[in-house]
Amino acid sequence: KAARDTCKEMKAEGIIVYTVGFKLNAATAQATLEQCASDGNKFYEAKDGDALRSAFQAFAQDIATLRLSE
Repeated sequence: KAARDTCKEMKAEGIIVYTVGFKLNAATAQATLEQCASDGNKFYEAKDGDALRSAFQAFAQDIATLRLSE
């Protein structure tokens, strides 16, 4: 509950929240990360190292796009 509350507060302040789950085994952990992310495009589930690298590359691209649009 504390993680969800913190994420809710950050999003209310306008902070964009990205989340990554790595080798998640618990459905509750995945649900928490999905709910914490600002939207469905900000949550990634990585099952291996390649997927984890791809997730962080996607974050970097998204952040670069945000900077260019501001």
